Amino acid sequence: MVTCLRIVGAIFLLIFPIDSIPFLILYGFCGLTDILDGFLARLLHTQSELGSVLDSLSDIFFYVIVATKIFPDALTWLTTGNWILIISVAAIHLMAYITCGIKFKKFSSVHTYANKAMSFAIFVFVIILSMTVLLENQLIVELYVYIAGSVAAYSAVEMLLIHIISHRYDERNKSIFLIKRNEKDNLDD
Repeated sequence: MVTCLRIVGAIFLLIFPIDSIPFLILYGFCGLTDILDGFLARLLHTQSELGSVLDSLSDIFFYVIVATKIFPDALTWLTTGNWILIISVAAIHLMAYITCGIKFKKFSSVHTYANKAMSFAIFVFVIILSMTVLLENQLIVELYVYIAGSVAAYSAVEMLLIHIISHRYDERNKSIFLIKRNEKDNLDD
C-alpha cells in the first residue's frame, strides 16, 4: 500500500515545477514512502516477493518521472563529465538487473547498504538541483554529481558483482563482503 502511494505521488510530481514548494513537499513524501514501505513490511511481518518486486518497480517509476522533470534543468547545469558518469552508472545498474533476471529469473535489486546510500544521494541531488535553479550556482551541482556518482557507481558495481558471484538470489544481501555469511545462513534455514 505504501509503495502504491509512492507511484501516485510520483505521477503528481509531473504537475509542479522542480523549484516549487509543492514539488519539494511531494518529493519528500515520495522519499518518505520509500523509507517506510520496507520498514513497515518488516515490522508487520508482511514482507513478500511481490512486495519486493513492486518496491523495485515503483523505485524505477519514481526515478523515471523525476528524471523527466529534472532533465531540462540538468541539460543546463550538468557537464559532459557529469553525463558520462550518470550514463555509465545507469548502464551498470541495467546490467545488474539483466544479470539478476537471467541468472535468478527475478526482476529485483538487492538492498545493500551501498544501494541505500545511493538512493539517499540521488534523493538529495534533486533537492540540490532544485535549490541550484533558484540560486543559479552550477558548481554546487557539478561537485555533488561527482560525489553522488561515486556512491552510485560503487552501488551499481557491488550489485552486479553480488548477482554474478552469488549461488542463490537473496535480496537481503547487505554487502558484497557479507555474501558468504548470508549464503551460509540461508543454508542453515
